[in-house]
Amino acid sequence: MEDLRVHGSLQFISLKKLNRIAHFRSKKVRDATTDVSAWSFVVVLLSELTILDTAVKQMSLSAE
Repeated sequence: MEDLRVHGSLQFISLKKLNRIAHFRSKKVRDATTDVSAWSFVVVLLSELTILDTAVKQMSLSAE
């Protein structure tokens, strides 16, 4: 029972981290769209997607 509680807590924390990353991504994308250069938008979007992908991989590893 204790293992299930710990596992559930780790999953909850991982989801909260992913949600926070998504909020940062949204803010950066909004800020980037106000910039003159469309290229900066693409660079920001790609970097944030990389961060999100890394977070998802870490979440999968922590679930194991």
